[in-house]
Amino acid sequence: MHDGRVLFLLPMWVACGPEPRPPGLDSPPESELLLFHGMDGEHFELQQVIAKNFDSLGLIEEPGRVVLTGIDHSRNIPWYERYQQPSVHQWVWDGQSWERERTRVAVDAPALLDPQWQGESLWYMARIGLGDPALGGVNQVMKGTELQLEGIGLADPSPVSFGGRELLFVTRWGDGVVLWGGSPWTEQSRWRQLTVPFARVEARVGADAGAGPQDSVLAVYSVGVVDGRRLPVRMESDDGVQFTEPKPLRLSPTPGSCTSPVRWSDAAGQWLACVDEARFFGPAQK
Repeated sequence: MHDGRVLFLLPMWVACGPEPRPPGLDSPPESELLLFHGMDGEHFELQQVIAKNFDSLGLIEEPGRVVLTGIDHSRNIPWYERYQQPSVHQWVWDGQSWERERTRVAVDAPALLDPQWQGESLWYMARIGLGDPALGGVNQVMKGTELQLEGIGLADPSPVSFGGRELLFVTRWGDGVVLWGGSPWTEQSRWRQLTVPFARVEARVGADAGAGPQDSVLAVYSVGVVDGRRLPVRMESDDGVQFTEPKPLRLSPTPGSCTSPVRWSDAAGQWLACVDEARFFGPAQK
């Protein structure tokens, strides 16, 4: 299933925050949250720009709506918010339009990085201090108030239940996407050429609607280098152990980048949201 277009050299940038602003730039560039639509799960066409400067995407499907979580870089954070109960920033899709939402959560963390709901539980990264958690320091993968993993360069937690097992995908600086399983969590696999995983259970291609678990696969979307750009790839597994080779998704038009990909399906077809990262141009660029 590998067509040779995914290169295995990738600077380990993750979706935890914006690039540093170079000196002399009058205003910071803006990233764009893009929405694509397709019918076959492989080819997608751009529909709209949902928002600007919203990244580190997570996604959960709820009855009647889809919730995109992330980090909102478009707003100035007032000083007093550090002393309030933290909030998850969300864009909510009701099948017709998008609406911005903030949900307060009962956790003890100065900031919620890389938030991802799993049912009623919020997974996120906790870090003391400033800066991108992938670039240094000890980071904690949290589930609510419970510590799950701790280590240098951890980011982008994506938990999933599949085949009666609990699995956890993360990005780890220098190691790419890492899969954990068991209790306590034990490293299972890694994909050095990929970053920013998003795992979901999907119906097997050709399975009838309402098919049972045996007709489901574990799909993992992440970011690879495709034709020199950071774009989404997909791999899948029947057992959560062995995975197919990463296969690029086809986007039209092809954006400059499409990072932090998340996926869902409804009666209208297949949907993909991702972030076209901000880039710096002009003499200030090094």
